[in-house]
Amino acid sequence: MQDYTVYTAEDGLEALKLVQLDCPDLIITDLSMPNMDGKELIRRVRMMPPCTGLPIIVMTAFGSGDEAAARRGGANQTIAKPIDYEVLLQQISQLLPAGRFLRCR
Repeated sequence: MQDYTVYTAEDGLEALKLVQLDCPDLIITDLSMPNMDGKELIRRVRMMPPCTGLPIIVMTAFGSGDEAAARRGGANQTIAKPIDYEVLLQQISQLLPAGRFLRCR
């Protein structure tokens, strides 16, 4: 199993503030969050020069329409809820080069 440092945010605004403090190696976000949804978080992260190419995985319980919208909005991968953690770890390993660690909060 990989060792990752994981940080959490209560909502999209808190997540954005964390990214602004230190661009992480990868973001895992939900589409549905208070104060700023996942689509807006992705849009804003994609406009931040140090984070424009940051890998982003979107979790959603709403189905293929939301998954397609998330990809059009800049997500690299999507994963349906309930989360299959083996699939999530596979996606993370595909998006992060060997030796990189997840620092997203």
